[in-house]
Amino acid sequence: MQSVVRGFPGDPTTFYLCRDLSQLQERYTERVPESAQVYLLDDLVVYRARGVLSKAERCLVRDDPEGAKMIRDLLEQQWRALQPVIMQSIQERLGARALGVGVSLLPEADELVIYCPVARSDG
Repeated sequence: MQSVVRGFPGDPTTFYLCRDLSQLQERYTERVPESAQVYLLDDLVVYRARGVLSKAERCLVRDDPEGAKMIRDLLEQQWRALQPVIMQSIQERLGARALGVGVSLLPEADELVIYCPVARSDG
């Protein structure tokens, strides 16, 4: 399955950062999101990927609340271990220092959100 990264009619920076993070996701987690997008909100980078669970994981989430919690904890732990790689990718693409990484998987929505505050250049 090929991931869908939106074109860059407005901002090539977000396009390339989204592509970088989607490739990182595929390389390190062997998961390809169905769609992904990056948002830059002042000094906050938000990566939102949809369709990150396997078919078996989606069935488990649908049928078992404890299974959903287990999948969420496992994938969030996996992404937290990738913090240095995520921060490096963001720093290289934006030219701003990444201050940390937060990860949230919403198994019921089959959605992964990674957020990273960056140091503002004006302060």
